[in-house]
Amino acid sequence: MRDMPKYASQQTGHGPRGDRGQTLQDYVLGISIFIVGIFIVLSMFPGLLGPFHSDIGRDKQATADRVSSTIVSNLSVPEQPNHLNTTATRNLFALSTSDVRTRFNLSRPTQLNVTLEALNGSAQFETVGDGITRNQTAISTRIVHVNVTSGNCDPACRMVVRTW
Repeated sequence: MRDMPKYASQQTGHGPRGDRGQTLQDYVLGISIFIVGIFIVLSMFPGLLGPFHSDIGRDKQATADRVSSTIVSNLSVPEQPNHLNTTATRNLFALSTSDVRTRFNLSRPTQLNVTLEALNGSAQFETVGDGITRNQTAISTRIVHVNVTSGNCDPACRMVVRTW
């Protein structure tokens, strides 16, 4: 009997080693695309996590939100939400810093500033509370209608509450 090769591929010279579908160029291209993709994803991490990182504590942000909500809900005209009562708004901005702190039940280390400004931030019309001494503050902003200053809040103003 004649010796038969075990595998048919051994007869033709093709087999597991000689019949590969992947070349070195395919492998290098695939790895290069993978490495570039990983680099792009990792370079985005500071931007992805940036909005969630703040030097201001969550309690300060919650305080700013609470104060702005209280002002808008207590000073709004009943039929018109976010339209502040003129007399009540003037009374708020006439308070001293300690009276504002007492009115909103703020703890002693918390500092507060409430400012009524133009929508584009170009002018401040009224302010009450502590002078802003830090760059890092918790901010809560509300769009309100008020007649505190004649013509300056037409059509609306921005009420900015800052705590630190």
